[in-house]
Amino acid sequence: ILGNASEVDITTTGTVDINSAAFDVDASAGLTMTSTTMAFDPSSTFDLDAAGAITIDGASITLGGDSDTAFDIDTSTLDIDSSGAVTIDGATSLSVIGSGSATFGDDTEHLVYDGSGNLDIDSVVLDIDASGAVTIDGTSTFSVDVDGATNINTSVGNITVDSEAGSLVLDGHTGVDIDASDSGKVAIDGAGGIDIGVNADVAIDVDANTFDLDAAGALTIDSATSIAIGANADKPIDIDSTTLDIDASDAITIDSTSTILICG
Repeated sequence: ILGNASEVDITTTGTVDINSAAFDVDASAGLTMTSTTMAFDPSSTFDLDAAGAITIDGASITLGGDSDTAFDIDTSTLDIDSSGAVTIDGATSLSVIGSGSATFGDDTEHLVYDGSGNLDIDSVVLDIDASGAVTIDGTSTFSVDVDGATNINTSVGNITVDSEAGSLVLDGHTGVDIDASDSGKVAIDGAGGIDIGVNADVAIDVDANTFDLDAAGALTIDSATSIAIGANADKPIDIDSTTLDIDASDAITIDSTSTILICG
């Protein structure tokens, strides 16, 4: 051991073993400890307390490597910056809670809890893939609003919209277009009835290659002005009936450019 007023130098090729009830090292300047492997193994607790910053730097840093241990971090600000990926994996659950609000995202868009229980998702593209069911349940309203065209596609089965507790309302300010392509069919079925244009008298235009009306009960066609069949072009009309009853409060006119044939 060499020493003077300013320096103490311990040099040995062996082992230095210090056994002490208390070991106190005070350094007014820097304290440097250099070793190939450095181990701190206290029997109870290990306390790092610095008036300034604490920096831990290594080629890799492992916390709780020997066994699964609990980590409790209490801090005014927790800042994690990573040049690579950040992975948080919990065998049971993962909870991230902000008492005021919580924001998750990247440099472009975010998922935000505003502190009142509301969730706001701002995304360039939102992709939801589920191997099971996807359920969206709202106690008040459910709204899908887009600026451009909206496509709802399925490649494996049907799209079913089921409103068990109330009505299903399709409200288009410019129009509602129901289009079934690829030789598909549009079916409208109502156990209580089917009303078209019930709120106001509106024009209904049906253009069909074949138009078939089948009614298990009475079929009524009523107009406040007139009823025209084949008005745009001369078309043959074939009426097959067990009984044909024509009641007119005014004249009945049957006009033909060729022949009128009535057989009984």
